[in-house]
Amino acid sequence: MNQIIYRSIQESEIEEATALFIRSVTDLMQRNKLPVPPFTVENRLPLYEHIFRTGQFEIAEQDGKIVAIANGLLRGDVWFLSGFWALPEIQKNKIGKPLLQRIWKKAQNLGARTAFTWSSIDFAAIGSYLKMGMMPITQLLTFSGKPDISSFSKSSTDANFKLQPIQGNFVHDLDKKIRGATREVDHAFWYENGAQGYQIHLEAGAVGYFYIQNGVIGPVAWSEQKYATGILKTVLDQAANSSNEVRITIPGSCHEAIQMALANDLKLTAMAHLMATACFGLHNQYLPSGPLLY
Repeated sequence: MNQIIYRSIQESEIEEATALFIRSVTDLMQRNKLPVPPFTVENRLPLYEHIFRTGQFEIAEQDGKIVAIANGLLRGDVWFLSGFWALPEIQKNKIGKPLLQRIWKKAQNLGARTAFTWSSIDFAAIGSYLKMGMMPITQLLTFSGKPDISSFSKSSTDANFKLQPIQGNFVHDLDKKIRGATREVDHAFWYENGAQGYQIHLEAGAVGYFYIQNGVIGPVAWSEQKYATGILKTVLDQAANSSNEVRITIPGSCHEAIQMALANDLKLTAMAHLMATACFGLHNQYLPSGPLLY
């Protein structure tokens, strides 16, 4: 086997890295007889370009070809490992470990204190994260389908929810509390790439926010647990009215959202694991955007 070169990615190589991700995740799902997510190079490329611009992106190269990638996003002192993938044919060649160590060291040098990741079901990957010090925090359950919003019952509190454009510092303050760090650049990315974003208000002020794009829900955050049911109804209602099918990923600790997804005939279509080096945030008051930005 020719020498492996570990280095930072170049902007001109982002599309090649995105194609590697698509090939690797497709292989993983097919090997485990699971539905292949609707990822394409075209719809993932803007996300990978955003990660390149605002995060860390390392690769393993062999014979002039990218054979493994690792990328992450540092927000405050919380670092999200947003990708760790290798070509199927080299996954048993022990190429990944040095790459993972390299990018985590870079994140620590930049000020990372806590690391977390959206881990696939691959045992080798999970083992790598455990050795890195990431312990299981909760499951990540993805549900898909068309919710039956006609079955929603409205309480007096739900009826008072009002949707307004995202503005001011509310979402950043809420992210600090719920997500563990602010992330202004990610909100800008969602807005600039066509996601519908809303703040949810009661008379006393804002209590949550959410984004929807092409039926995909997330992120969603709410300030207090008592608002969970009403906000989730509002979000599902908005999503169902804008798309024939919705997709939502729910942390296993967020029981209200799981119960609502099941009650409205959404089907469990995928499962992953949230792993972290330390507990952070409030995962029962948050629904992630997906595996690349969380």
